[in-house]
Amino acid sequence: MNELKPFESALTFIANQFDVPGIFSLDDLPAKSIYNLPFSTEEQMVNYLLNCPSFLNIITAENNDEWEPWLEKLSCFINRNPDYKTICIIDDRKLEEVPQKMFTWIISLCAWNQYSYHVSSN
Repeated sequence: MNELKPFESALTFIANQFDVPGIFSLDDLPAKSIYNLPFSTEEQMVNYLLNCPSFLNIITAENNDEWEPWLEKLSCFINRNPDYKTICIIDDRKLEEVPQKMFTWIISLCAWNQYSYHVSSN
């Protein structure tokens, strides 16, 4: 579990970005805490987040503006764009682009410096 501690801050931040209830099924949203997940490695955690069903949907406005969770809370986007819709990602280019942005975002949210590990090489 220690290996996942840096992800706690990332999960908290990500969960706060999805601040409008009813848009996504609760099962599709990312967990709010590492303690709610059965993972023990960083790889499992990153894989879980990159494949979270809520990230495979696009919230889009009539003006083709798209919500990007790494830029703003969902409520801010909806306040600016009350006529939004949710669509599933079908475009292969989008399916490649979103995980790349997500990966960078997730890693940047982790508290790596707060939980340092000491590896001995004997």
